Amino acid sequence: MRIKSCKSAQCWEVAQDYTVHCKVHHKMTQDQALALMQELNRSLGGKWFKFVSSLRMNAEQDDQGQIYLDSFKRVCQ
Repeated sequence: MRIKSCKSAQCWEVAQDYTVHCKVHHKMTQDQALALMQELNRSLGGKWFKFVSSLRMNAEQDDQGQIYLDSFKRVCQ
């Protein structure tokens, strides 16, 4: 079994089983994503559900839980 290290700069901690980051950097990434979504929610106000619907319409056909970054940017404009 090969041990993989965290992909964050200058971090040598062991990466989680299913991620490329250690526990600390994985949590930091999750927190940053959550903060981004909360800021989007605040800025969109009552248009949040329309935004989510647009994301779903532009999501991948095979996996509705994923969207390409280009598509995400287009929806955000």
